[in-house]
Amino acid sequence: MKNFFNTIAGQPADSWMSLPFFIRAFSYYFMLSGVVVLIIAISQLFGVKATISIYGLESKSLLTITGIVTIIVYAFKFLVAWGFYKGLDWAKTLAHIDAVSGILICLFMIFGLIYFDQPIFPRKISFDLFFLIPYLIILLQNSRKGNAIVIS
Repeated sequence: MKNFFNTIAGQPADSWMSLPFFIRAFSYYFMLSGVVVLIIAISQLFGVKATISIYGLESKSLLTITGIVTIIVYAFKFLVAWGFYKGLDWAKTLAHIDAVSGILICLFMIFGLIYFDQPIFPRKISFDLFFLIPYLIILLQNSRKGNAIVIS
């Protein structure tokens, strides 16, 4: 798969291999899923029915608030993953925003909807927090040291 991906996306930056394995794995996943969500979004314009979900957000239609938010989240995650893959400096900053916004969305989906009688988002428990919190901790530890994102 690595050679296939490199053929499509080009060679990764030298800093790519210094990233922790789980960040590289999730970066591959979100680059791939970003493309898949784009294909789903375009196909929904032609009447194809598909469901997309992340962080407890789930949408069967592109033309809903949940659908738009879900597509924006996937697009942002794709952008961060691509930035990591290419070794771009802004990827670290966007990764912090990505982790914090993901945690906030998860918490809102779990606890925030209690106060709405008729929520616009269906209430879901998301296990994404178990990945987002360590991701944010690693990002913060390494940004304080001024290092690249590496586990020491």
